[in-house]
Amino acid sequence: MKKTVFTLLLIICSISSNAQNSDKSIFDIARNGSLTELSALTEKDPKAINEIDSRGYTALILACYRCNIPVAMHLIDHADNINHVSAQGTALATMTVHYNKDLTLKLLEKGANPNLADQNGETPLFLAVKSGNEELVRLLLDHKADPTIKDNQEKTVFEYAIESRNQAIINLLKK
Repeated sequence: MKKTVFTLLLIICSISSNAQNSDKSIFDIARNGSLTELSALTEKDPKAINEIDSRGYTALILACYRCNIPVAMHLIDHADNINHVSAQGTALATMTVHYNKDLTLKLLEKGANPNLADQNGETPLFLAVKSGNEELVRLLLDHKADPTIKDNQEKTVFEYAIESRNQAIINLLKK
């Protein structure tokens, strides 16, 4: 009898768990879901991949920010707009917070625009300079990031590099 009740409870928990997983939104999956969950959702609702949440974020921005690499890689290949600009910037801009070289390269190779600015007028290059990420600065410059753009304070990335006293980044921007 106890074995039957235990087995029944396991079945109910499994069904409940599967039902909860199927209720995840594209944004939940982007943050911490799996590629399997993403595929199941987009099979049911192909348009979900391009939705924008109430704060202006796409699933791609969230997946990049949360370093959900498999989901982000899939979204880069399948989302209609990898250059969506939220108030906090683009998916490429999130690489300045949680840098991943492979993800950054894939974004850039798929046409992510390194010159799109956030609400402060800062492009990914500004954020890379401010964070001191020399490798990311180099990648962005190699993919036509414009160092002459000015932010909302009328400053260029070079001015921020000078303030930071990061000689390696200053030298990259002098070229």
